[in-house]
Amino acid sequence: MTPRTAADGEPLVDRIKTAVYPGPTDTPEGDGTPAWDSTTMIVVRVSGGATGLGYTYGAAASAHVIER
Repeated sequence: MTPRTAADGEPLVDRIKTAVYPGPTDTPEGDGTPAWDSTTMIVVRVSGGATGLGYTYGAAASAHVIER
């Protein structure tokens, strides 16, 4: 598979870095499903012609999916 490039031939994305931050909640939480007492934040930094930073909450395995 050939990487996609910008008009000038540079890669659109040349690096993706993730970090996983699990942490407890102040009190048990729930939304009508089983309650939970911790949450996990996934932080993503994408670099190419510019750098972007974003985050989401989900399973730690999400980081693996994002990197692939």
